[in-house]
Amino acid sequence: MCSVVINSCKDYYKKTVQPLMESLEKANVPKDSIFVVVGDCDKDEEMVIEGVVYIFRRYCNIDNNGILWLTQEKPSFIKEWVVYLHDTSLVAPEFWKNSTDITNEHLAKETTCLRLYGNHSMSMGFYKREWLYSDPIKEHMKTMLNYDINKRQSIKNDIETLEDVLSNMHKEEEAENALS
Repeated sequence: MCSVVINSCKDYYKKTVQPLMESLEKANVPKDSIFVVVGDCDKDEEMVIEGVVYIFRRYCNIDNNGILWLTQEKPSFIKEWVVYLHDTSLVAPEFWKNSTDITNEHLAKETTCLRLYGNHSMSMGFYKREWLYSDPIKEHMKTMLNYDINKRQSIKNDIETLEDVLSNMHKEEEAENALS
């Protein structure tokens, strides 16, 4: 019941995605559940490479290319939960089983976000699709869209804003709900 979305960029995806793909294969993740979003591209296009869908986008947002694709385009084929990873990650052999167990456990709950790490996780974690596709998330992420490769690093340097953007928005949502 989850899709794996991998964030990458044009300069590195050919080197960095392959080790992650090998670990996903060892973890028995179905290829039709994996989507690699490659930013910094000259044009927007999709293609299937070795059974995996690659989405090439002009977004120049380093850690958030995949998040932008999810929130702005709201692809209908994404499952109820998204596991968001970066191309420099590897997964353990139990990853898919654990991911399925986690998402099944939280499916009926009002959980919208489960972080993989503490601060500076680059927003890696589990996200409920309906939350990612909600208008407040879409509108907030829209303010971060960047298509200028020359501004890419200056955006990355604003670590407080971008490093954990989704996790931070979840905290705001929790705080807001706690007050009502």
